[in-house]
Amino acid sequence: ECIHGNMTSPNILFVPRSLNYKTGSTKSKTKNVQLVTLPAQNKKQAEIKVSSFQNATPLENISPPAPLDTSNDEVKKLSSEQRWPDIDEPVCVVCGKYGEYICDKTDEDICSLECKYKHLNCNTVDDLITCHEFNELSFDSFYESRVKYKLHPVVASMASEKLNFIRDKFEIKVKGVHKAPILFEFRDFNFPAQLFKNLEENNYKTPTPVQMQVVPLCMLGHDVLVSAATSSGKTASFLLPIIWAVHECVGLLPRSHNYCSKPIALVIAPTRELCIQIEEQAKALSKSIPNFSTALLIGGNPLPIQLHRLKHKIQLVIGTPGRLNDILQNYKDYLCFDQIKIVAIDEVDVMLHMGFENQIKSIIDAVPWKPQMMMFSATIPPAIETLAQSMMENPVMVSVGISGLPNAHVKQLVLWVEEASKRKKLFTILNDSKYFTPPMLIFVESKKGADLLCDALTQKFSLKCESMHSDKTQSERTLIVNNFLTGSFDILVSTNILGRGIDLPNVRQVLLFDFPNSIEEYVHQVGRAGQLHSYGLSIAFINNSNKHIFLDLKELFETTKGNLPFEILSSPYLQTLRETRLKLYKEGKLKRKHGIDEDLNSQNLLQILTKSYKR
Repeated sequence: ECIHGNMTSPNILFVPRSLNYKTGSTKSKTKNVQLVTLPAQNKKQAEIKVSSFQNATPLENISPPAPLDTSNDEVKKLSSEQRWPDIDEPVCVVCGKYGEYICDKTDEDICSLECKYKHLNCNTVDDLITCHEFNELSFDSFYESRVKYKLHPVVASMASEKLNFIRDKFEIKVKGVHKAPILFEFRDFNFPAQLFKNLEENNYKTPTPVQMQVVPLCMLGHDVLVSAATSSGKTASFLLPIIWAVHECVGLLPRSHNYCSKPIALVIAPTRELCIQIEEQAKALSKSIPNFSTALLIGGNPLPIQLHRLKHKIQLVIGTPGRLNDILQNYKDYLCFDQIKIVAIDEVDVMLHMGFENQIKSIIDAVPWKPQMMMFSATIPPAIETLAQSMMENPVMVSVGISGLPNAHVKQLVLWVEEASKRKKLFTILNDSKYFTPPMLIFVESKKGADLLCDALTQKFSLKCESMHSDKTQSERTLIVNNFLTGSFDILVSTNILGRGIDLPNVRQVLLFDFPNSIEEYVHQVGRAGQLHSYGLSIAFINNSNKHIFLDLKELFETTKGNLPFEILSSPYLQTLRETRLKLYKEGKLKRKHGIDEDLNSQNLLQILTKSYKR
């Protein structure tokens, strides 16, 4: 397929570009050759004289030349390795760079193996296996070419006015640039058939409001920061997109393929119990889905067992920051993040506020590119929101309901009880069937307090009681939670280790024996009752030792239309906190946000007050 003519310059060469030369073609294409021009002796570019072809042999009578031996040439694998074309040079049909090669299947110009794979758009396992060059593509290019979410035409054409109406009805607020719709049924998500079956088997009938909005956002590749009430379906909101993405990426590949040997998604949570719960849910939703395996990396469990698990082609890693960093720093050969494309952080407020920030950043730094970030919590204070946004790219923020409020299905009672009278008041409640409905979860501040109160309850009542805190071994903690869920004992006395994210579907009553140190922790602990949209009851003891939280608690109950003890409403300390806060507003040190301070919480305010008194 070369063009032959009279060439007066001896310094002109014609070089075929096709690496897969096809004989027998009758189509003449001038772009199938590459003109290599060598400088003439007079330093001027040689010219091709094509003014006369009268004596040239007709093209159809010329046998095509033998293909060049390019076995030793290094074929460009990535589009990024290719240069941009000069004038009149062929252009890659995929990316627009220099079309150095011709696709042997379509006869189109391509610049690299990466663009050849994209151009062929392999859709079946047979295509993938026969197109052997894709094995040499970077995983990043392979993932981007495979994981593409296509909206249903009816859903994609939904008017924005209708979408906004639905968001208002479900109290869904979205901030950020996106084109994600709201999906009302799981069948609208274009999940694989097995995932639909798993949803049905696990009683997922319809998406919750947070899932309606967040799942399509995640499947479209957006970074998201999500705030929704406890027991609103946040865990499935990041697990479903992860399972879908892994299936789209490697679900059709043979298990022996290299891309199936490293994790693709990572979930980080603050406590071991929450990680265990997330993995159990991930296993239930990914049952029988090809090339999807999980690894649980948490402290308390034997490290060699977890390292052995990582050898078995894991796609989803779930772990706590401490154990993840330990393995990344000391056992690099076992855990490689070269293929991590999705990172989900549950309970992001505590993860970034309680000393985990550096550990989280260290984990994310182990990923060679910018992964898709998904962050979730029931409470996201403004300061944490700003910090989280700095770790994401063009994030879309979603809130369902009013951010930072307790579960609406839980009735809240706050009782003024002095420290010396707490046990007596608790015993009174346990003797009253109107207020005590086992199983009951009791929160205390300290590990020693949990053991002492548990012993006192066991001696005083004929009730089965157990304590739960971080000094217990992981096997003990797992057994205690399982026994509590199955109804083996009536009362569980726990530190805040069970305060976040844990689903306790059989618990209808929570008692806060020691009031938590922040309003965010109060919201989370109250949320342990009323799981799965069932109604629950929370009882909280409070006194002057918790006066630093009076103002935050009053503002919270003004929003929820709840009642507070007279001792709080008439407390002089409440007025002092209010005056100090107003002063800071006027000085510009605080910004108002829906009536609640943007940069300060009750603990910070207490520190400021203490400093001012010292002065």
